[in-house]
Amino acid sequence: MVTSAGDAEIAAAVEVEPSAIERLTSVRVDEGKTSPLAPLTPLTEEEVATGANSEPMRQGFVRVDVVRLDDAMDQLSALIVTRSRLARAIAEMKTAGVGVRELTEILKDNTRQLRDLRAAILRVRMVLLTDVLDRVPLIVRGLRRDSGKLVGLDIDVGNAELDKAVAERLFPAIVHLIRNAVDHALETPSERRRAGKPEEGTVTITCAAHSNTRLELTITDDGRGVDRASVALRAHAALGQTDAALLEAICLPGLSTRAEASVTSGRGMGMEIVKRIVVDELGGELFMKTELGKGTSFTLRVPLTIAIVDAFVVECASQRFVVPVSVVEEILEIDHVQTRFAPSRADLHGSAPLGMVQRRTETLPLLDLAGILKLPGVYDRPRQALVVRRGGEPVAFAVHRVLGQQEAVVRPLVDRLVQVPGISGAADLGNGKPTLVLDLFALFSHRGAPLHESAA
Repeated sequence: MVTSAGDAEIAAAVEVEPSAIERLTSVRVDEGKTSPLAPLTPLTEEEVATGANSEPMRQGFVRVDVVRLDDAMDQLSALIVTRSRLARAIAEMKTAGVGVRELTEILKDNTRQLRDLRAAILRVRMVLLTDVLDRVPLIVRGLRRDSGKLVGLDIDVGNAELDKAVAERLFPAIVHLIRNAVDHALETPSERRRAGKPEEGTVTITCAAHSNTRLELTITDDGRGVDRASVALRAHAALGQTDAALLEAICLPGLSTRAEASVTSGRGMGMEIVKRIVVDELGGELFMKTELGKGTSFTLRVPLTIAIVDAFVVECASQRFVVPVSVVEEILEIDHVQTRFAPSRADLHGSAPLGMVQRRTETLPLLDLAGILKLPGVYDRPRQALVVRRGGEPVAFAVHRVLGQQEAVVRPLVDRLVQVPGISGAADLGNGKPTLVLDLFALFSHRGAPLHESAA
């Protein structure tokens, strides 16, 4: 501050010790002399009209309605579809022997410009994760009051950003995980004292950019951990020894480890909602690590945006499908000499691996995508495979060809009558026909049941 008051007066005003006052500079102004701070002179009408003696404003904020941002994204999506149609038309002209060299160069420039425009619009739509989580402390205070537990909150997400549409869908999943951490995981102060822990439990939210297309959010508590025996008793089934198997069990609809439902939990819907939002709606991944008596952490890996994605176009049994690039770890060329196949396709029924494929020093299970999708017709053996990771373990999906990579405008399937496990949406590749977008994680989970039975 600039003031003529003394240090004692300043210290008393802000309720600190006088020694805490640090004098940065001191300017003595003698009476009758001009102040070192020159007075402001108003601009003349000519200066106002011409902008003289003034610098253009380059910084600041403009409040824009979200509807306008959505409209800009829709217009960009239409441009991308038109670009795909143009590329298709140029390819047909080239096949017919027409010289398209200049058109091809124009198409390359247009592709680069559209990609830059897409990046610019996405930057405008991005919101800070800290702004998304600004309501979390209030939620934790309410849970602390209702549960009678001592709960501390630690949020460290840095400057991470994600699309506003993704943030709005993801926030309910974050709230459910925080409620579960306070109600189920954290012990009462007396229980924590007996366990040799601090009376106050801690819920930590951290964030890391897994790649330039995905965001990794981790919610951790230092509570009692997930009791595998209790979950198995509630699920009426034996559980595997992995955290992935335990996560599948606690995400079952209606399963809860609480004997009685409270205002915030106990109805067996929280984890099922989290999985539906993260995996089914956003096409992300959900992981869990737990240690009895030490705590539990949930990791949510979600795409930064879901409207326009970079995708691989694959051909399987003469049909084309779209697979987001972000979920594919690697594309393998299938060497049939080193691949062990099942005795016959009829033995698969979409539930067993097609075989085992070698990837450098490891052997991966190879699933027949055409068999899982129940595609009709007679077709040759697949020549390529898409490698994804499910629960940390790699698995390969056999396809006949990977046709290429391009931007795809994904339209979600919101009608429940046409929603099928393994199909996350549809895209227009420029031919005017909808191309199904595959969710390989869901296909792996539902590979034991034909898709038409799951839809029924």
